Amino acid sequence: MTPDPLPVGGSDNVVPLRRVANDVRPLFRPFPATGDDDYGGRMRANAAAFALCVILVTAGVWLMVEIASLPQHLDCNFSRHRPCHTTANLK
Repeated sequence: MTPDPLPVGGSDNVVPLRRVANDVRPLFRPFPATGDDDYGGRMRANAAAFALCVILVTAGVWLMVEIASLPQHLDCNFSRHRPCHTTANLK
């Protein structure tokens, strides 16, 4: 059982869907698709993109920690406690 065609342009103007679908032109492709698929190359590019994302997230977290600890280091320096430059407990 085939569905009834849907109206296109108004309720009194009914056009079969196949005719509408045949009038659609395909999208322009600047590089025509070829039969060969470089799966290994795509996987290497995906791995490189993932590694870059991991590096960016790690650098962002490190930067946030450094910025958050800056007031503690300033307090330590202004109160003349030494050594402020080490990883000593700054509480």
